[in-house]
Amino acid sequence: MNGLDYILKRQNFFCVLFCLVSLFSLKSLSSYGQTDREILLPHGFVTYSRGETYDRELCRAEISPGMTFEQIHATERLIVEKGPYGGDITGQISFDGKWIAFARSLSGRHPGSGGNDYADFSNWDIYIARIDGDLPVEPIRIGHGYFPSWGEDSSEDIKTLYFSVNEIPAIHKVKINGAGEIVEEESEVARLPQEGYEGFAFAAPNGEFAAYRKNGAVYTYWFSGANKGKSILMTGGCHPHVTADSKWVYHANRHAVRSDGSARGESGAGGLYHYGSSNDLNWFVTRTEGDNTIINKGRESWLCTLYETDERFDTEKAVKISDMAGFIDIHVYPDRPSKKAASFNRKTHEAFLSGHVLLSGKALKESRDNLAKEFRTLPVSKEGETFVWEDDQSDGRIINVSGAFLRSSRLVPESLAYLGLNGRMRLCGGSFRATDKETIESISQSAHQTNQLSIELQFVSFSDEVSGPARIASCSKSWAERNWTIGQEGKDLKFRLRTPENGVNGTNSEITLGQIEVGKPYHLVLSYTSGNLVWLLNGVLGQSKSVVGDLSNWDTCPLIFGDELTGDRSWYGEIRGVHLYAYALSINEMKQSYRRAKSELSQLVSGEPIYVEAEIIENSEDPTIEQIEGQGYSRCLTTRHMRVLTTDNREVLPEGKEFILKEWTILGLKQVNQREEGQKYRLKLYDALAHKELLNEYTVEGLSVFDLPLYYSSQIDGKW
Repeated sequence: MNGLDYILKRQNFFCVLFCLVSLFSLKSLSSYGQTDREILLPHGFVTYSRGETYDRELCRAEISPGMTFEQIHATERLIVEKGPYGGDITGQISFDGKWIAFARSLSGRHPGSGGNDYADFSNWDIYIARIDGDLPVEPIRIGHGYFPSWGEDSSEDIKTLYFSVNEIPAIHKVKINGAGEIVEEESEVARLPQEGYEGFAFAAPNGEFAAYRKNGAVYTYWFSGANKGKSILMTGGCHPHVTADSKWVYHANRHAVRSDGSARGESGAGGLYHYGSSNDLNWFVTRTEGDNTIINKGRESWLCTLYETDERFDTEKAVKISDMAGFIDIHVYPDRPSKKAASFNRKTHEAFLSGHVLLSGKALKESRDNLAKEFRTLPVSKEGETFVWEDDQSDGRIINVSGAFLRSSRLVPESLAYLGLNGRMRLCGGSFRATDKETIESISQSAHQTNQLSIELQFVSFSDEVSGPARIASCSKSWAERNWTIGQEGKDLKFRLRTPENGVNGTNSEITLGQIEVGKPYHLVLSYTSGNLVWLLNGVLGQSKSVVGDLSNWDTCPLIFGDELTGDRSWYGEIRGVHLYAYALSINEMKQSYRRAKSELSQLVSGEPIYVEAEIIENSEDPTIEQIEGQGYSRCLTTRHMRVLTTDNREVLPEGKEFILKEWTILGLKQVNQREEGQKYRLKLYDALAHKELLNEYTVEGLSVFDLPLYYSSQIDGKW
């Protein structure tokens, strides 16, 4: 039986533990690689601007299979002597690897953020330099402009070179021969939209569009092709890079978007600024250190693998290039070592995404035995859970592998939060919290010992007009300190994780897990070991290598759903099926979790409501907040005698029909849904008998009638 068969037939969670350890620990190629899978390097070279302020110089360094950072750094050569003001930046290599085009500062008049202000777009000229022979060489001035990029014909003797002219603004081009001579004079390709224009214009190699910044976001403006005349929004950001096939735009702050806006990729190993990609589309380079305060300075930069399809853009760190590089680019030779590396890396990446990694029986047994001993000492269930809450009606007991009862997983509603249909969490401006000390301590205690984590939950969102991000689920003390958070920012599903490298707020690398739609149910399961975050969102697999580090700096933080502990990050929706694991699930185990949940996801969508306008004939006399609190309660339902005025379902509730309405009047010791007799209200109604979660709630029933149909409105002050 092979390892994959063993996983599928596993009898206990220790097999799953081994699967992930093996999956993420196949081989470490280099101490600098920060990867747990073997990566083969190509045969090629990188170029970059070394240094900072007025002393930035264009350099070249060689890359070959098996090289380390020290070996790559030892090959560094100066390409050209720097200009009188420094600032030789934005270098781009022609597709045949013979030329580099770059921008040179015209003056040192503006210190900017590190000298020769990067955003002083009119202060640069375009130069080229031959880089396939002895170095350094004398550069050749081409014209006035910024952000050069080579055309897709740049593997030929006559090459097209594009660049932006900020003063107009426009994209210009020239054609250059093998001697660096201009054989077709500079001409205007297209003018860019002036409204909101903020520079950073980078022309695509196919000559059909340019990526540029407009009103704080990156757009692609198409001047030919099927999208001619369109400006297509990528996302907020700047400093765009267009890949050699003109299909993807990668830009700050770490966004990968299809140039036609049809797909979004994973931010992956990309840093906040400075990007390049290889002509064979298998490699990506980036400056990984620093933010916009040092945008013009060289810092730590890396070579990364690139896995690109029509729908995916995945990058993974391979080897560090330099400690003082910026504006980096890469060329890969089309030889056997490069092709072998590309083929091997792509196959291992696809195997990882599919989960089809075969494991040896001997290694399986050794790892299982070791982990079995370790996990017997942790406060987890026999399935490795630190917390489990399917719904309010399910068994949430934590029973360990020896059969001993450890604790129960309980949640307490706060403020505008209460139990929804079938006992799931319903969040309308409040939260559910785990209040027992043992649960809270078990999460951080287990993380310190295993340095692994898995989270699973099902949810449906009521609104995409949320930000912060709004907290769906969080293990945190405040808006600025957490162990982890799953949140929603507009339509984006976000994940933050605390590690020594990622900070106590987990925001150095915030991961976008995907986009969600209002009213659509989702199943999410994610898994983390150091440097490896993998997730499934409704069965769609995602991966990020951008979060690195162990969980040794985790603190004892409360577990909360629907808000931050400080009450300023409200999320609106419903949650159920929560599982927190002290180990990292395998991809196959994650897929099994989704298959189990898939058939039940539709239950997160309530049945079709009846919408009516109705008037109040009689109200029950509601208690005061003081009376409720004095009896040990924090919430209360009321009943009202109603008459239908208008309806969207005349068969069930026709005009004139009377009914009893049950709804919340106090939540979290706050008055809600205050209504007056004789007044008309729009209501969203459900059959109250189907909502069995209401049977145990404090309810006021002081009406003079009782033999009428009973309907329930879950809305709070007209919302949700």
